[in-house]
Amino acid sequence: RMSAITGEAIECGMEFPGNPLKVRFQCSLEDLNEKIASQGIGHHWMAGYGDVRKELEYFCSLNKIQYYAL
Repeated sequence: RMSAITGEAIECGMEFPGNPLKVRFQCSLEDLNEKIASQGIGHHWMAGYGDVRKELEYFCSLNKIQYYAL
């Protein structure tokens, strides 16, 4: 299964080694956490530029992958 959400990347410091990213979502963190928990969505995420939710949903439909839009 796959889930997707959009948000705005905001400036942050190097809080830990690697590629840190802070994101401002359109919903509250409480609502987002509820959606994630209720759907059993995992904790491994990828980030990228641009809104490709429609393309991801189409890819999932072609490959019989459950898609959940956050």
